[in-house]
Amino acid sequence: MPRVKEVKSEHPEYIYYMECSQETDTPLPILSHIFSHTLTLVNYTLSKGHCKSLNRAAKFLQANINRVRFNNCNIDDEEMAELLEVFV
Repeated sequence: MPRVKEVKSEHPEYIYYMECSQETDTPLPILSHIFSHTLTLVNYTLSKGHCKSLNRAAKFLQANINRVRFNNCNIDDEEMAELLEVFV
């Protein structure tokens, strides 16, 4: 039987919240916006820490994300490139 820490270490929400904590960013409910293999975020102001946290957590998502939609999220080119690495 796996230990709790081992199970949590591969859970996307846990990874996202831990990464946000390390970046001293307030976690946003980003992962709850995945529907039909699409991550849609509208009017979220994402920091570099949020993008980094989402990138790390997305590697452990059970559902394949084959589309992302960001509208008015204040993401610069570098942050978008980091996010797209994991979704490609």
